[in-house]
Amino acid sequence: MHSQRPANGFLVLSVVLCGVVTVANSLSAEETPASAIRIARQGSWWTATSSNFKVRSTSSSIDVAEICELCETYRTHLIRCWRPKDGQHQRHWTPQCEVVVHATITEYHRQLSRAAGNSVGCTTVQVKQGQVQVRRIDLRADASDWTIDALPHEMTHVVLTDQFGDQLPPLWADEGMSVLAESTAKRQIRLEASRTDEARRSTISAASLLFDDTLPRTRRDAFYSCSSELVAFLIEQKDAPSFLRFLSDARKRGYDTALKSEYNINGVSHLQSLWRNHHAQHRSQPAALESLRLLGAAQ
Repeated sequence: MHSQRPANGFLVLSVVLCGVVTVANSLSAEETPASAIRIARQGSWWTATSSNFKVRSTSSSIDVAEICELCETYRTHLIRCWRPKDGQHQRHWTPQCEVVVHATITEYHRQLSRAAGNSVGCTTVQVKQGQVQVRRIDLRADASDWTIDALPHEMTHVVLTDQFGDQLPPLWADEGMSVLAESTAKRQIRLEASRTDEARRSTISAASLLFDDTLPRTRRDAFYSCSSELVAFLIEQKDAPSFLRFLSDARKRGYDTALKSEYNINGVSHLQSLWRNHHAQHRSQPAALESLRLLGAAQ
C-alpha cells in the first residue's frame, strides 16, 4: 500500500521542518567507506550511490557524495538507537532510499507542489504487503542547517518504516521520535515557540497528544515540542525498544492497557498526571535522548 498521512496540509508519509547533527566523524571508515560511493552525471543530474542511498541533485554546488556518506552515518546511528538488536547486523535497504536535494524552494515546490509550503523536508514511503517498495526524501538546500536538522529528522521516518511497515505509528510518536533526532538548537527553537503558544492558550495534555488529530494543524510548534517530550519521557521509563513495543501494543489493545502492561501506568489519566509534573520541571530545556546524544556530538 501507499502509506500517506496529512501534515502541514500536505499528503505524504511525513512532512516536516526538521533535522539532527553532524556525526560523520564518529563512525569508522569501515562503516561508511567513501570508496563505496559511486558518482555519476546524467544530463543535468549529479548522483552519488552507496549501499543504501541514491542522492541526486541538479546543483553542482551540492556535494552529493558527502551527503550520501552522511545519510549512511545517520542511518547507522538511528538503527542503533531504535532497533539496537539490528545495529550490528544491518541489512541493506532494497530498494535504496532516494534522496533528492533541491537547490531552491521553487524546485522543491515543482516536485512536491506548493502544498509543501515552507517545509524543508518531505519523506515518502510506499509499502505493499509488508514490504517497502519506495523510500524517498526530498530536501531544500536553501534552508539553513538542513543537513543537521531536516535530513536526520526525515531519515528517522524512513528508519521507523522498517519497524512499523504499513501500520503507521500515531502522528505524535512518529514526529516526536523524529524531532529527538534534530539538533539541540532546533529543538530549543521549537521549545521556545511552544512556550509562547502555551502562554496564549493552555498546556497541551497527554490525552490531546494521543487523540486530537487537529493539533498538528492548529498548534504545530507546541505539538512537535510536546510530542518529543512525551516520547522521551516514556523512553526514560525503560528504553527505546520498549517504547516501540508499547506503540504496537497500544494499536492492538488501546493506550490504557498498553500503558499498564509496559510501564505499570494506570491508563492515560495517570500518564497525564505524571507527565504534567515532568513537563513543569523541564520548561526551559528541550527533550533529549541519551541514545541519540552521539548525533549531536559535533554541534
